[in-house]
Amino acid sequence: MIITNPELKTLLTAYTAGTANPQINLADNTYNTATEADINKIRKIMKAYCSVFKFVPEKRDCDDYAIVAAAVRSTICPGAAFGVIWAAGISDGGNHAANIYIDDANRVRLFEPQNGEEITKTPTGNILIII
Repeated sequence: MIITNPELKTLLTAYTAGTANPQINLADNTYNTATEADINKIRKIMKAYCSVFKFVPEKRDCDDYAIVAAAVRSTICPGAAFGVIWAAGISDGGNHAANIYIDDANRVRLFEPQNGEEITKTPTGNILIII
């Protein structure tokens, strides 16, 4: 399904409502929504990647994995509304980077690229989204 830049901006603005000054950067005029099959392929590739390239604090950590997953997306589902989110509140620690995407039901969803699990926590601040 196609989603326009203004439609995506509206979804992400609603998703981040109640937080101070979220930064939302969108690169394209139109996007495709991501299918569950596509997301599962990305999860599978990321699990394999993370099993080889282990977590190293401040060197190979959450932001690095999220960027790799976004690059994998460009091969699996080009043009998908899928990117990186940096935010407080989406993990047990402070700020964290993960992946954000829009599914076929036009829902904003997050997943942890280090283990492929869906993140159900809501961002609470310091939000930067790049898609």
